[in-house]
Amino acid sequence: MSLDLDDLRRIREYDENPKTRRYAANIIPIRENGNFMLCTIILGNTICNAICVLTFDRMTRGLVMTLTERMIFINIIPTLFIMFFSEVIPQVICTKYALPIGSRCRHLMVFFMVLTFPASYPLSKLLDYVVGKEIRMTIDRRMLGDLMRQQQQKYETVNMADVLENAMNLQVRRVRDVMTPIEKFRFVSGETPIAQLMLELKRGFPLAIVVDYLHDAKCYQVIGIVTLEDNLEEVIGEIYDEKDRAIEENIEKVERAIPQSLPQSEIHLAPELTVKIAKKRIVKKALEEQTPEAAPLLAMAPSKRKAFGLSTF
Repeated sequence: MSLDLDDLRRIREYDENPKTRRYAANIIPIRENGNFMLCTIILGNTICNAICVLTFDRMTRGLVMTLTERMIFINIIPTLFIMFFSEVIPQVICTKYALPIGSRCRHLMVFFMVLTFPASYPLSKLLDYVVGKEIRMTIDRRMLGDLMRQQQQKYETVNMADVLENAMNLQVRRVRDVMTPIEKFRFVSGETPIAQLMLELKRGFPLAIVVDYLHDAKCYQVIGIVTLEDNLEEVIGEIYDEKDRAIEENIEKVERAIPQSLPQSEIHLAPELTVKIAKKRIVKKALEEQTPEAAPLLAMAPSKRKAFGLSTF
């Protein structure tokens, strides 16, 4: 009874020990009738307690003792006997070995369920109608996060519990919880020299917000952002990163997919792809024909050509 159906099903499906999975599978059919099993156990326990008291009462009838001694013998001793052999010892043993004992005693449980059927089954149906078949234990995100933190030492990495907890909290987090406050950004005018902007970015600001001041310094309009990469490209030229590589690959796929005989009027591409395809075709034609415009490209070092996406020429 300490494990509900959800726990038993999880053990049956995901436990690493085959014996434990088999034990859980054996218990589930009986555990599905929780109130019927509970009524059988309570009814059997009550009958055993009554039989124990009556047995001790008959044992004292042939003994010579006072009324007080007889009451103590009938009430105190059976109570201690029932407490130790019916509550304490079974609880200690069954709590530690719940699944093996429950699996091995399932046939005995079915026998007593059939034996007490006339009394326990109607009572179990009454409980099903009043309180439901079984009250399932549910936990929210916070309780689950606390459970994972308690079991954190069982994970392969220490941060796994934090990762799972943060992933569950994504649905309740808002943008303001993860945003970077605007106070941590620098506001620069569109007329600010790049050298001065570089000094600002060297202080640890990854980007700056470009504004256009209107009538006075108190009124401005945001017109864009400038990053450290933008400034570096002004010095060393275009930086060929993973975004540019992905664009080049997409261009090649589009060129291979478009038939050469397809009229130009029937080709509809995004503006960015159209411009890049046109530039690439012009450069390729200039290199093939060895025109004067191709001389600067041929004089480039291989690394510089790669930066412009010309590594194949």
